[in-house]
Amino acid sequence: MKKISVIISLFIFACAPSSTSQKDEAKGLTKEEVDERNNECALYNSFAAGNMQNRDYVSAVENYTYMLEIGCSNCNCLGSQGQDAEYIYPYFGRSYIELGKLDSAMYVFKQGLKYLANDEALLEQAQWTAGKLGDIESQILYLDRWLALDESNLKVLNKFSEV
Repeated sequence: MKKISVIISLFIFACAPSSTSQKDEAKGLTKEEVDERNNECALYNSFAAGNMQNRDYVSAVENYTYMLEIGCSNCNCLGSQGQDAEYIYPYFGRSYIELGKLDSAMYVFKQGLKYLANDEALLEQAQWTAGKLGDIESQILYLDRWLALDESNLKVLNKFSEV
């Protein structure tokens, strides 16, 4: 069962981000089906948040995986200003970190950065994970991207000096 879930996750993550309307039209979803999907995204986000709070990271990973399967990262279902990727990827990756699966966390962060290229928290998590994996080159790359957002950010400059 886990192998199937991993294969499905890899397939989903390989897809490039697209707008909600294009994706929904391509799937042939009606407005009712989109509304149902959006409600399901909100429900599973609630489940995943509860899993995180209860330190049930395996279930959190399962819920975040399902959210990506049904297209939650491409919608504005949870009341955010943009795509719901901002609610999914940081916590999805964090769940993998808590499970000690740093490679999986790194993969999730990379996919999340396709949607959220300028998300400082996601860049911070990606650089930290790269450092824990001993991938100094990637760590520096993420720090550089983070610093480009605000060249006077002392936190990033301190992390650069540590690396």
